[in-house]
Amino acid sequence: MAIYDELPKEPIENPDLEAGYVYEGSIVTGYTDGYYEVMEKTVTEKRPKGLRHWVDPKPIFEPCQWYHRWTEEELEQQKQDGETEKRIAALEKELANQGEELKAAKILLGVE
Repeated sequence: MAIYDELPKEPIENPDLEAGYVYEGSIVTGYTDGYYEVMEKTVTEKRPKGLRHWVDPKPIFEPCQWYHRWTEEELEQQKQDGETEKRIAALEKELANQGEELKAAKILLGVE
């Protein structure tokens, strides 16, 4: 399956997965020819060729993968998300420590 760069829509062979990611998609590789089609129930003795109408060309899609290079904003957001996760982990650890200290204090005071 071909891999295309998102922005220039050009094929690439070895995307840098450290600088971006790849996702499934499709690309228009061409179009069908337009044609005249005979409309249903329009062929009569008076009109042996029937009435025709134009059918527009339709796009032809091919499955592919798209490469998205991280933008500066996305990289900054990832950095902030990582820092937030670190802060949450530190707070959870501190809360667990306080819980242990509370248990020890209750034991010493004979509350439990």
